[in-house]
Amino acid sequence: NEFATAGVTLAYVANENLELGAGYDYKYAISQPKDSPNSSTYLSQNVVSVRGRGDFLPKVSGIFTIGVADSAYSGEVSQSYFDIEGSLGIVWQVTERGKFTLKADRQSYFSPDGSAYLVTRYGPEWTEEFATNYFATLGIDFQQTLNRFAIGTRTDHAYGGHFAVTHSITQ
Repeated sequence: NEFATAGVTLAYVANENLELGAGYDYKYAISQPKDSPNSSTYLSQNVVSVRGRGDFLPKVSGIFTIGVADSAYSGEVSQSYFDIEGSLGIVWQVTERGKFTLKADRQSYFSPDGSAYLVTRYGPEWTEEFATNYFATLGIDFQQTLNRFAIGTRTDHAYGGHFAVTHSITQ
């Protein structure tokens, strides 16, 4: 797979802790399956979005991008889609040593076999500093994958979790 992207963002700095903006992105991609090198699929995608990062409320910070995507596939497959795409990372500092994080992401992807997918991932996690510079994180992960070119409608779901203990080294 090969791709190229270009974009522009206009940002407004509301104060030293908050930045808001709007953007436009263009993506062009080519997918050539290894087993069928003469059957390429092309993607031309336009995305208009709003964006923000910083401190949204006391103890709540993060970054977000949400936009509308117009995706046109051509070549071996000719289809068009209009989607909501974006990403989110919000952190709520609940206590001095504990924080709740919510992450989400929704994007279009090409796979190496030439298929196209709309993938939505999201999940909450809790991080606690249990000793100076030692952290434990526990989270739940959800994923939904919509196969664009499947015969009929095919949506796959995956669920999981993660746990980590980390040590931060500062000097």
